[in-house]
Amino acid sequence: DTYTYKINEVTPAGDQYVNVLKDCYIELKVTVSPSGQLSLVNKEINGKTYSFTLKNKSDDSEVTDYSLYDYVFISVDNKTNTIKSIISTKIINPVQYNVDMRVTEKGFNSINDNTAVLPNTGIKIYRADDTNAKYEGNVEIDNEFNESPIKEGTYTYYFGQTSKASEKYFNPLEGKYIKIVAKVNGDGRVALLNSGNEDNGYFEVYTGDASQIHASDKKVTDNEILKNIHVGVSIVNNVSTIKVVVENPIQYELDINSVDTSNNFLKGVKFTVNRGKEELFEEQSLFENYATEDVEITESPRDPDTYTYYIT
Repeated sequence: DTYTYKINEVTPAGDQYVNVLKDCYIELKVTVSPSGQLSLVNKEINGKTYSFTLKNKSDDSEVTDYSLYDYVFISVDNKTNTIKSIISTKIINPVQYNVDMRVTEKGFNSINDNTAVLPNTGIKIYRADDTNAKYEGNVEIDNEFNESPIKEGTYTYYFGQTSKASEKYFNPLEGKYIKIVAKVNGDGRVALLNSGNEDNGYFEVYTGDASQIHASDKKVTDNEILKNIHVGVSIVNNVSTIKVVVENPIQYELDINSVDTSNNFLKGVKFTVNRGKEELFEEQSLFENYATEDVEITESPRDPDTYTYYIT
């Protein structure tokens, strides 16, 4: 005779796993011969032959998301007359994880601090195997996105900052992007890679655009840029989150001019301006020129600190 079985996965083993069959069930038809031999009733679905059918729980119609068939494997092992035959059913549970990028003021660099962001700052995030942006828009307190369902493997992400909150901030990723490589394990654990080895603080920065990667993009080694970027992985309830924090230092202008008693600009006046951080007392020459009107010196980027200027 032929028997029909309905198989449901009710709940996955943990929050990091995804039950891809939560809205459907497996319909399995098994024919049993008089001698006890089992055989599966095959059916052609979307040009392929399967020994089962996926049906929607809501109305028992056949599932049209044919990618779900890749997560189910069914086979029959017919034993001898003295041993029971076996129908093996395997349902693969892929995993999920989150990706979070934040832009903050200088000093708010903890990957676990979700309270500090610079509003109205544009960001974009791409995954190498997907031409569509995973996220593109203004950074928010809670702008992490979920990657699901994901199979075990290695995935590369690119992060860019497309705009800054205001002109007083310095965007360290202007004309640049961050690259990280993430290893996703079958148990849902995510780790960042450095030349194939796990290193959850590792990232690289390249010149170019996060949405248009080229082999000619040059790696950035300037520590004045790299020191503003922090990456890591956090785990809450067994669900991993890849976190990227980009600090935006401030920038400002130092205006200098020389005038007479009538407030008219004096031409041909020579200024020398030096800056030294108080704790270092190492002066760096910023500008030396003849002034015709205002001398505008842009200080960018500047970390929060106290600076001493010497103007002669």
